[in-house]
Amino acid sequence: MTTQTNENKFFNFTANATCYVNDIRTVKSQGKDYVSFKVAILEGAAEKTNKIFADLIVSGKQAQEIVEAYRNYWPSFNTHNGHKWFASIRIGSLYAKTYEHKGKIAATLGGRLLKITYLKIGETVIDLSVFEQEPTESQPVQQVAPQATQPAPQPVQQVAPQATQPVPQPVQQVAPQATQPA
Repeated sequence: MTTQTNENKFFNFTANATCYVNDIRTVKSQGKDYVSFKVAILEGAAEKTNKIFADLIVSGKQAQEIVEAYRNYWPSFNTHNGHKWFASIRIGSLYAKTYEHKGKIAATLGGRLLKITYLKIGETVIDLSVFEQEPTESQPVQQVAPQATQPAPQPVQQVAPQATQPVPQPVQQVAPQATQPA
């Protein structure tokens, strides 16, 4: 006897990158609203890093959860709110797109943000392991606040320090546990 599964099978080109997140915003569209990242991907030798700019649509479940948990700390081109994000990410469905800037044709990368594997907001390294845990039937469903871990090594490019407030962690919400009758 054979067992059939209805798994979706497809091929996906992915790339891992380390980047500065320059801007995060919700984009209103005719269909469904989505979250967009503008990033500067770091590439090349540490002493002479090149930045490659990309526009990404947040599509991975883990990435969506992290982005939503830290909504109050999104960096923005427009407000310069001081919350600098440094991240390691996984990108899928990469493509090049052209645009016109000051009368000249320019290009940037586009793609989908699938996963965030490392995140530092300001000087706080975020523990992303809580976004990896899948609840089982025997475990209660919990939403645990990410905790800061050991500071990460400084990025290659040093930026003058700015007065920022520490990034508070989201409030922990724990589901009530069922009790057994005596």
